[in-house]
Amino acid sequence: MPKEFVLTDEFNNIIYRCAASQKITGPLSIEITVNLTHPDYAENIKSKRKEALNKLCIPIPFQGRFLHPNGHYFWMEGSLTNMINIKGVNAIFVTNCDISEQKELEDLLPKANILAKIGG
Repeated sequence: MPKEFVLTDEFNNIIYRCAASQKITGPLSIEITVNLTHPDYAENIKSKRKEALNKLCIPIPFQGRFLHPNGHYFWMEGSLTNMINIKGVNAIFVTNCDISEQKELEDLLPKANILAKIGG
């Protein structure tokens, strides 16, 4: 599962995206990534960013659904680490990966268990 890392400023503007990013999120304009959060997860993601801004160098985990430029939502999991006051970094360090397949399998597991009970 490819991982990406992104550096953002305190307003969530993208400063840098690694080359692997396009494999996960597709090409993004300068649009603020938080604006691409599925409405069901928007408040949680905003809360996680706020928490990260208040805790220097402590990774804050997050998970949610985000809009891909192709128009579909995908699951992403990662962490936000505030390094804004670290000379040479001066950014929020974001790592994440696409966990859509994992989430699909998690949804199928209860159904598979029911089928196993019926068949066994």
